[in-house]
Amino acid sequence: MTRNFYERLGVNRDAPQDEIHKAFRRKALEYHPDRNRSPDSEDNFKGINEAYQTLSDPDKRAEYDIIVMRTRAGAGIRRATGMVCGERSEV
Repeated sequence: MTRNFYERLGVNRDAPQDEIHKAFRRKALEYHPDRNRSPDSEDNFKGINEAYQTLSDPDKRAEYDIIVMRTRAGAGIRRATGMVCGERSEV
């Protein structure tokens, strides 16, 4: 299962709280271990719960968004330069 919380719940990054809640309920019912007997249902359910716990709290969601933005920006710098942010190249 993907690590991106928005993708886990199947919502856009700008989704309002009520849409996040509805998506969580839908996914939780789909992956609940009592209803879904697949071997990875428990892990999927835990991932969905983790995503909801973060995205349903405005402060945690804002912090998560900042972390994701920094991570994506860092990945872009690594791809473009071949270096990790803060690395020094030996000249």
